[in-house]
Amino acid sequence: MASSSKQTLDIKLEFGGGTELLLAPPRNKKQRISLPARADPATLHKTLRQQPVVTMPADEGAANGVSSSSAKEAGPADMRFLVQWIRNHLIVEREELFVNTDGEGVRPGILVLINDADWELEGELDYELQDGDEVCFISTLHGG
Repeated sequence: MASSSKQTLDIKLEFGGGTELLLAPPRNKKQRISLPARADPATLHKTLRQQPVVTMPADEGAANGVSSSSAKEAGPADMRFLVQWIRNHLIVEREELFVNTDGEGVRPGILVLINDADWELEGELDYELQDGDEVCFISTLHGG
């Protein structure tokens, strides 16, 4: 569990069913990232676009995340923040295949699991991320 003094959250991400094809090369299906424990939604896009990010496969250790300069005014990092973080840092093209039309949530057809449970049971976008959470995105739509 995240302690109130921890500045970052280590999150394990997994992409499957084709969602990994939307990622920047080398398109690692499993990744570890570090996110600020507190996120300011009003500055998310601007802050994240300016920060470099390094991602590695999950078995190679946690990646560098971003720091939040306005952490005192920010709210807890939640799934809404994570989806935007992924959109801004990991998705390189065709982001409309990952985020829905309002750009805030995950598009229909992508199953989201938080610690092996359907995110609908956890509160979807309002779920507050905890240190060590495992979040999996699986496309249920397949071409033929």
